[in-house]
Formats: sequence, C-alpha cells, structure tokens
Amino acid sequence: MRDDPSLLSSFKSDQDVPLECTSCGNIHFKKKKRIQAAIKHYQGSYCSFRCQKADRRILKNCAECDLSIEVRKCDETKNNFCSKKCAGSFNGRKRKHTNETKEKLRLAATGRTRPNTEPKVKKRYAYPRQCAACSTVFTTTTSAKYCSPECRKPYLGGPRERSGRSKPGTYKGIFCQSSYEFAFVYKSLKEGRKVIRNTEGFPYKDEAGKTRRYFPDFIIDGTYYEVKGYLTPRDELKFAGFPYSLIVIHKERMAPILEEVEASTGVHRNKFHTIYSNLVDGE
Repeated sequence: MRDDPSLLSSFKSDQDVPLECTSCGNIHFKKKKRIQAAIKHYQGSYCSFRCQKADRRILKNCAECDLSIEVRKCDETKNNFCSKKCAGSFNGRKRKHTNETKEKLRLAATGRTRPNTEPKVKKRYAYPRQCAACSTVFTTTTSAKYCSPECRKPYLGGPRERSGRSKPGTYKGIFCQSSYEFAFVYKSLKEGRKVIRNTEGFPYKDEAGKTRRYFPDFIIDGTYYEVKGYLTPRDELKFAGFPYSLIVIHKERMAPILEEVEASTGVHRNKFHTIYSNLVDGE
C-alpha cells in the first residue's frame, strides 16, 4: 500500500490501515494519517521499535581486529571499530609526525605552551638585618634574628609566649604564663614583695643524659620560685640539680591562693586573663 498511495483513498484519516512490516513482513495496523507522513518523509513502516532498529543497523567486522560489530547503515562505507584502542592503532599506524608536531604534542601533554629552555631556579633575595644580640648588621635570606650561633645560644629556651594551652599576658610589667602564675604574682605584689621574672637558664641532665637548661619562673628576695600545676619525672631532674634555693608551688599549695585572688578581684580563675595589661594572644 506504501508503493501505491492511491489505495489509501478508500480509508478515512483516522481509520486503521493494514500494512506489512518493512523488516519482518508481519501485518500490522496504522492510522492513515501516520502512513501519509511516513510516505512524505520516505520512512519505512515497522511493527515494533525492535524491527525499526534492526532494519537500520547491519553487522560489520572491526577494521582492526575483525570482531563482528553492529553499525548503522549510513556508516556502512566507513571504517568501523569495536573500541577506541582499535581506532587509534588503525589510524596511527601510517601516521608520521614532523618534529615540530611532536614538540607541540609534548608541550600539550606536559601542560606548557612553550619550550622550557632555562632550568627552574628559585630566586632568593638577601635582606639586611640587625642582630638582636650584638646589633651587628648582617644579610640573610631567612627570618634569622641573630648573626651567628654564638649570639643565638644565650637566648635559647626560657619562657615562650603563646606556648601551652594557657593565656599568657603581662600584669604590672611581669610576664605571666598562666592563671596560676598570675595568682602567685598578684598575691606577692599585694603583700609588698618585689617579684622578678627569671630569664636565666640553669643546666641539667634529662632522662637520656642530654644537657638542657631549666628556667625557674620568678625570683623573690633571692629565692627562686617555680609555679607548677602538675609535676613530671623531668621536673624532678630539674629540681634535683638546681644550685640555689628553690621553692616549688604545686597544685595543692595554689588552691588557697587562687581562692584568695578570686575573692580579692571578684574574677573567676578562668577569666584572670581579663586583668592583664597586655594579653599576648590578643583576646
């Protein structure tokens, strides 16, 4: 009936018309208006989508490995491949690149746009600095503060700002590393005693026999004071070899001092840092 459109004149527009499947030959029915549209666009008539797909595809061998593959009829005259690997092997077998093309491919693969003709050298600039110990002007490419190890050695160790979990700061010109140290300094100054922050280190041997330096916290009337919340085995080594008079204020002795300072200032011990004249961490 597709070959002789005049036979459709006996059917109405919305009437089912018997047709033979272009792929399998089975009889199926379609509306007259759909048949007219198919004739207009030169389309076949199929009883199912499977038949339509089978009629538009054919079997062909891979041009590289001869594996049987299914391709579209419109691609019948082309070289068809079962994978990208076969396509690359087939198309690249007779391809020859010039040296210029090879260089472009190499640069594209390495992410560069032009040849790297010069070795990469990290430029480092030397800046003049003044030694914090002897005031000698020296040049350096780093953030060094001292011109030599001899100038640096006396300043190693000692109380360090922002060390530990406590909130350090300054109270009346005296550096306090923690709330315990602040309470001790506050009570001592209130009693009229002169408190000096110790900056001198004293040698001692650690567990491995290595020589280190111990820095007590404060000096009052020629006596050294160490404010400790907890004692460790290394602390015992520090105290054992100390050459001068040393008083250790441990956690139990600090309890009444903390209570007294809280009552005097009206500030809880966790907020003692709010009394500092200069809070190191900036809070």
